[in-house]
Amino acid sequence: MHTTNIVHRDLKLENLMVQLIKSPDKKSIEIIVKVTDFGFAVRMDPTKDERTSLGSPHYTAPEVIYGLKYDARCDVWSLGIIAYMILCGRYPF
Repeated sequence: MHTTNIVHRDLKLENLMVQLIKSPDKKSIEIIVKVTDFGFAVRMDPTKDERTSLGSPHYTAPEVIYGLKYDARCDVWSLGIIAYMILCGRYPF
């Protein structure tokens, strides 16, 4: 996504689908994660500032909440929140 300048801006557990595929010999499992709900996604123009405040508050980066300039790193923040929730079972904040 980010290599083509697309920013999701609403990554959360509810927008991820996980597919498990067993190998034919049933000795290994392949895990495929798919991202859904691109309703807030936008193609970022590096020459313009994006300041639209949107997304789910528990997952949204601070710069997005406060209406500051942001880029694709706001999705990385959301992935950190998702990882924390998977490991700890609760929101970090």
